[in-house]
Amino acid sequence: NSKLKLAPVFESENQPNHFKYLESPPPTTPPTKPNQTTVMPKPKICVTTCDGATGHSVVEYLVTHSDHKNNVESVCAMAIDPQACSDLGKFAKVVSANLENVDSMAEILKDCDTVYVIPPARGDKRKLTVNIIEAVKKANIKNILFLSTAGIDMADPQRHPRLREFVELESMLLKCACESNACPHHYAIIRASFYLQNLILYQEQAQKEGKLPIPIGPNGKMAPVNLDDVSRVASIILAQDGESGMSDMVVGQLIELTGPELLNGPQLAEKVSQAVGNNIQFSDISPSVSHARYLRSSFTRVIGHSKSNPSNVYNNNNNNREQAKKILTQRSDIDKSEMELLLELYDLTREGKLARLTTLAYKALIGEKPSNADTFFKNHAGYFKGGQ
Repeated sequence: NSKLKLAPVFESENQPNHFKYLESPPPTTPPTKPNQTTVMPKPKICVTTCDGATGHSVVEYLVTHSDHKNNVESVCAMAIDPQACSDLGKFAKVVSANLENVDSMAEILKDCDTVYVIPPARGDKRKLTVNIIEAVKKANIKNILFLSTAGIDMADPQRHPRLREFVELESMLLKCACESNACPHHYAIIRASFYLQNLILYQEQAQKEGKLPIPIGPNGKMAPVNLDDVSRVASIILAQDGESGMSDMVVGQLIELTGPELLNGPQLAEKVSQAVGNNIQFSDISPSVSHARYLRSSFTRVIGHSKSNPSNVYNNNNNNREQAKKILTQRSDIDKSEMELLLELYDLTREGKLARLTTLAYKALIGEKPSNADTFFKNHAGYFKGGQ
C-alpha cells in the first residue's frame, strides 16, 4: 500500500531493520465478500384486539402493504369477536381469544416472537390488558409494542382515572421487560394523540344542525392524529428487520404521535366546512346537569366493579361534561369507557395540556410528515354532509 507510512526501527546493530506500522495494521481476518449478507429471521407477529378499528388497521398494513408483507413470516390477528375481523382471514390467521384466560392466550402466542398489545375498548380494559401482558410474559415473547394514549402524563388521578389506567399499564409493561430473565424483552411504547376519527361521532350534529359540538372551549388546542398514520408507524416498527427482531431505531423508545398542526375548536369546524362545502359551526358545549341521573345509574352499572370507579368522579360537579355525554350516549357504537376517555381528553384540551406537537418520530420512521386534518376531512366528507 503506497499510502501506508513505514519507519525503520533499529533494535540492535546486529539485527536487520524491522518495520513498524504507524497506522492501523492490516486486518487479520479476510474481508467479507460482497455477496455475503446476514439473513435476519422474519418476524412472527401477533396483533391483539383486531376486532377493533386500531388492531384491524395495523393488520391490514402488515399483510397488504408492499413494504411489509414480504418482510413478515406470519401475522396472527387475536380478537374477542373473530367475526368482526373475519375479512382479515384472507391474509392473516384470525384467532378467537379469551382475555380472561392467561394460559390460553400464552398458547396462542407461543408461535410468535413479536406482539402488538392494544388495550381493548371496554370497561374492564385495565384487567384484560394486564392479562394480555401476563400472557406475553408467560410465552417469553421477545418483542413488545404497546399502544398507549398521549396526555397521560398530564392526567389528574382523581379527575382522569381512565387516562391514568394507561400509566399503570405502561409501568407494568416496563417491569415485565426489565424483570424477565428467560427472554430479553425488547419493547417500545406508542402514545397516540386524539384520533381525528373520533370526530365522526358528531356526524349527526354536523348533518342536521351544522354544528361540531365538542367541549374543548374556543381556545383549547390539540394536534389530532389520523389513525391510519398510527397504524403505519406501528407496522414499520413491527416489520422492520433489526438485531432485536423489530426496528432497532425504536427499541426502548417512548414514541408520541400527533398530527402536524395545533387546532382549536373553531379551526376544526372551519376545516370540516371547507371539506363538505357547508357552514359547520363550532359549538362549545355549555354546562348542564340534565344527565346526572343517567350517570348515577348507567355508569355505575358498567364499571362499578372496577378498582377505581370513574362514575363517582364524574358525578362530582364536573358539569361542563354533561351535555357532551348526552351527545355521546346517543351513539350505540361507542363503549361507555371510551366515552369517558374522550371526555377526559377534552378536559385536558380545554386546559391547554394537549397543545403540543410531536412529529419527529413519525418523520424519522416514515420519511414525511403525518397527514393533516384537511386531508382527513376531505377523504371523510361524506360522514359530515350525509351519504355515508
